[in-house]
Amino acid sequence: MMERAIVNTFVGHDVVEPGSYVQMFPYPCYTRDDFLFVIEHMMPLCMVISWVYSVAMTIQHIVAEKEHRLKEVMKTMGLNNAVHWVAWFITGFVQLSISVTALTAILKYGQVLMHSHVLIIWLFLAVYAVATIMFCFLVSVLYSKAKLASACGGIIYFLSYVPYMYVAIREEVAHDKITAFEKCIASLMSTTAFGLGSKYFALYEVAGVGIQWHTFSQSPVEGDDFNLLLAVTMLMVDAVVYGALTWYIEAVHP
Repeated sequence: MMERAIVNTFVGHDVVEPGSYVQMFPYPCYTRDDFLFVIEHMMPLCMVISWVYSVAMTIQHIVAEKEHRLKEVMKTMGLNNAVHWVAWFITGFVQLSISVTALTAILKYGQVLMHSHVLIIWLFLAVYAVATIMFCFLVSVLYSKAKLASACGGIIYFLSYVPYMYVAIREEVAHDKITAFEKCIASLMSTTAFGLGSKYFALYEVAGVGIQWHTFSQSPVEGDDFNLLLAVTMLMVDAVVYGALTWYIEAVHP
């Protein structure tokens, strides 16, 4: 339009030919989905609350075995300590994998995370389940009474979600810039890492593309260095750290 005006000025009359056609650059329409906005904040909290019972019962069963001296009997019979923990891990993972698979089906085919890849959803929840089991192991070596361990384990598990609430409030309410390093430090609590990962699922669903393998290591937020891949990596780091602490504490203070 500016070029046509300049030409008209120079030649002294209106130039009709050739004609010009202007339109907006094609881009998907923005849709505001309040449900996904709620999911971003409530999905991690609901998952933490829903698994409190599983965490408490797992801790109670492990400590009850120790409280009744059954573990000492099995060690006397020649059971290796590593085999004992592997057996508990398999038991816990089989139980939680049922919940993980059912939840994946609900999220994907219940039109909650309809755009995200189903395998990524399952992988994310499965890694979180592994970190949760290792958290149960860590709490179980700190107590010798099953009932007390069960009650305290559930409380500690829920309190580990507090760092995510702090990060979310600072980012969304105070609009502070929180670096990826600070988020990684906060993600040493497995529930916090899970909360941050759930947030990226919701953000990509709002964009209408969902989490895919090519967006697994990217953030939809401008200037954000954290992403779902880092959240999953921190969950695996948490599992290793919890396992190492379990081995150390049990060796030093059995």
